[in-house]
Amino acid sequence: MEKELIKIIELENNRKFELAFKEYVELYSRNKNDFEVWKNFFFFLWVIIEEMPKEFSEKIEREKKLKEMFEEGLSIFSQNPEFNFITGYVMSIFPYEFGDFIEYERKSSELLAKARNLEPYNDIYEMVYIGNSENSNSEEYLNAKNNAKPKVIEKYKGSGLLNEYFKQVLIRKE
Repeated sequence: MEKELIKIIELENNRKFELAFKEYVELYSRNKNDFEVWKNFFFFLWVIIEEMPKEFSEKIEREKKLKEMFEEGLSIFSQNPEFNFITGYVMSIFPYEFGDFIEYERKSSELLAKARNLEPYNDIYEMVYIGNSENSNSEEYLNAKNNAKPKVIEKYKGSGLLNEYFKQVLIRKE
């Protein structure tokens, strides 16, 4: 299974998104309880909105699949801090992708808070939680940002859309 996931991530790196989608569907259908598979497929569905033509997104019913995967993930991985972090983060960026804007904006904050509570010493979760609040210009946030930077570099050092994205957006400029 790990080899299959690596192969799909290589497809992502080569921007072969249609083939990556087909491979994810197949792998996920056999491994719905595997968080690594879920995480990468869920994130792929979220991030390809910027990479793929609208026709492709409509053909694969991207929005519907994204919502289904969120619900499936919630039922299986709700106590996993990284599940709460990733879903809370992507939901905070585009709440309307999941439904009612206000409802899912609130839900994103709840998920980020839960990630932080489940793993209170995770500097990345702390930084994003504070950055998502009204304290995003505070000294507390600046400290969290500085503490998180080396952890972001280490955690997201791999390849693939998820690692590329989080390296880019979580290494906050001074």
